[in-house]
Amino acid sequence: MNMFEAMKVVTPPPVFSLLSFISMIVFVYVCIIAFSIMLLLIVIALLYVICEFVWTPFYERRSNPDPEAEDQQQLSRPNNGAAWNDQATFYQAAVLHNLRVLEILDSIVEVLEERRDERQQRVREQVLESKMPPPIAYGSQETEINCKDCVICMEDFENDQLCQVFPSCNHTFHANCMNTWLKKSLTCPICRNSVLDL
Repeated sequence: MNMFEAMKVVTPPPVFSLLSFISMIVFVYVCIIAFSIMLLLIVIALLYVICEFVWTPFYERRSNPDPEAEDQQQLSRPNNGAAWNDQATFYQAAVLHNLRVLEILDSIVEVLEERRDERQQRVREQVLESKMPPPIAYGSQETEINCKDCVICMEDFENDQLCQVFPSCNHTFHANCMNTWLKKSLTCPICRNSVLDL
C-alpha cells in the first residue's frame, strides 16, 4: 500500500449538513431572481430611452408635415435655453424614475428577506421537532434533574411543571423558556452545545 492509498483511507469525505445545503440553494435561487429582475429593469430602461429619443422626434415630424409651420414654431420659441431646458427636464425625469426603481428594488429585497427568514424558521422548527425530546414533568421519576431553577427566567422549578431537557448536555429549563430560547438560538443557554450536533 503506497502513500496515496493510505491518504485515501485516512481522509473522510466532506460532510455537508442538510441545513447548509438548503441555505446554499436558497441563496443561489435568490441571487438568480435578483439578477433577473435587475436585468429586466435595465432592458425596460433602455427601451424607454430609445423610445424617447427615437419615437418622439419621429412622431413630432409626422404630426407637423408642413415645413413652414415648423419654421414659424422655431421662430416663436427662443433658442437660447430650450435645449438646456429639455435636458434638465429629461434628467429630472430620469432621477425620479431611478428613485422609483430603487423603491421597487428595496421592496423586492424586503420580500425576499422575509421569505428567507420564514423558510429558515420552518427549517429550524423541523430540526427542533426531530432533535429535542418531549417535555417532562418536574419531579417525576422519569429523569433526575440536578438543578433547582431555570437559568433563562431565573425562577425555581415547581413540581409537575413542564420542563425541557437539552439532549446533549442534560441541562434543564422550563418548556416555555426553552421554546422561546430556541427560536433565537439553537444552542444550550448554559454551555452553548448545539442541537444540530446531536
